[in-house]
Amino acid sequence: MNKQSKSSLGRMLTLIEVPSSSLRFLILDCPTESTLSYYLEEFKRYQVTHVVRCCQPTYNSSTLSEQGIQVYDLPFKDGGVPPMGVIQPWLQLIDRERPNATTIAVHCVAGLGRAPVLVAIGLIELGMEPLDAIEFIRRKRRGAFNKPQITWLDHHYKPQSVVSYCIYNTSQQAKIHILQLADNSGANERARFSQTLMPGENACCPYTTSDCVRSNGRNDLVKFSMFVLVNGMASTHFTMTLPGGGWLDLNGDKLGDLQYQAHYADGSPYETLYVKEESY
Repeated sequence: MNKQSKSSLGRMLTLIEVPSSSLRFLILDCPTESTLSYYLEEFKRYQVTHVVRCCQPTYNSSTLSEQGIQVYDLPFKDGGVPPMGVIQPWLQLIDRERPNATTIAVHCVAGLGRAPVLVAIGLIELGMEPLDAIEFIRRKRRGAFNKPQITWLDHHYKPQSVVSYCIYNTSQQAKIHILQLADNSGANERARFSQTLMPGENACCPYTTSDCVRSNGRNDLVKFSMFVLVNGMASTHFTMTLPGGGWLDLNGDKLGDLQYQAHYADGSPYETLYVKEESY
């Protein structure tokens, strides 16, 4: 679905709603100090929480920060393609915001080259084929992409990950310590991730960082261990395997009644191959 809206200055904004996620992208041209207030109205309407600038700053980001909108500067060459120094923080932002029904605004100067390229990368990482992502954006924003950008997206860009590995806490507060290793990726590096989760929250390893070792395929098995603290009173140590992109549901209000269910990336139940529980 596409929505376009003109602000009071006639600026065109293009909303890209991701088919496989509640995450949305808003592509626009570059605000200035004199026009920023009009864009801010649109940001509020579209529930924008983050703004990514692909060009040199033309307005003071504090105006947006005061309204709870975080600004990221990820500039790269006009008409070009982003280096890894831009791609990595961009995908980390997507990974953090993916579980939330938020909108990330992206702009360059005209909103036809650099901004659509970043959004296309996001769509590819979220499951679209490169040419499908390009066409999906072009149907909504005419004139997006030049030929070198299309060639790079279709032939040269290598997806950094398949899906995010997440642990979901659906019950009591849980302290998660995860040790992950992709079984059949040939990786010999282990990753550590630690976060306290409240009921209903989730923890995902970021894209393209050393925090996690990623599998090469959607069904690769990932080993991890974690300690679960229930009400801060006791802990259980789990060691098991999950398919790449899968997640674990935790349910229960006390240690002895703690239940778990593993899932594939598509949400179907997964009978984990190995589980070890030790109470402390």
